[in-house]
Amino acid sequence: VKLGRYPSLTVEQAREQAKKVFASLSEGNDPAERKKKDKTFKTVEELCNLYREACANGLVLYKGRPLKASTIRRNEGRFRWHLIPQLGSEALQDVTKARVSKFHDDICLGKCKQTIKTSKKVRLVTGGNGAARKSVFLLSAVYRFGIKKGLIDFNPCLGVEDALVVELVDADAAAAVGDAQVAFFV
Repeated sequence: VKLGRYPSLTVEQAREQAKKVFASLSEGNDPAERKKKDKTFKTVEELCNLYREACANGLVLYKGRPLKASTIRRNEGRFRWHLIPQLGSEALQDVTKARVSKFHDDICLGKCKQTIKTSKKVRLVTGGNGAARKSVFLLSAVYRFGIKKGLIDFNPCLGVEDALVVELVDADAAAAVGDAQVAFFV
């Protein structure tokens, strides 16, 4: 383990850092493995690009089959208009459940609103609840892919996904019973 160079790092500072490294080793942490993981994929955008490449090559499966071309196309839009602009530059390990929840809320409120000019037409990206929910589920799939490949150890979307499903079920239940009983579900 390299701590630094003399004289920019004094002997006393090196001893203190060495104590921290040895303490970390005694807890079972491997600095070489951590450094390897840190160098592999640092940002959400880098992991998203790896996931996109795997999808294009048929390596990401849904119910035992590669993703359909239409699913990949829709996901490309979510990557381009929601995930990468809002989370792409963030470090993988810095994305928390609170940040994923804010990401969802920002899309719901239309903070990603933009006009896209394609070769055939002009498209308005507005966001909304459906786009937000699907973008969070896609982000979760990207993190699950990273976990499966051994690039990251956690998925910050897990608790947030459950909350989104509960919100959807409550809204559906309220709509099913009518306006008179909506107050019961709130």
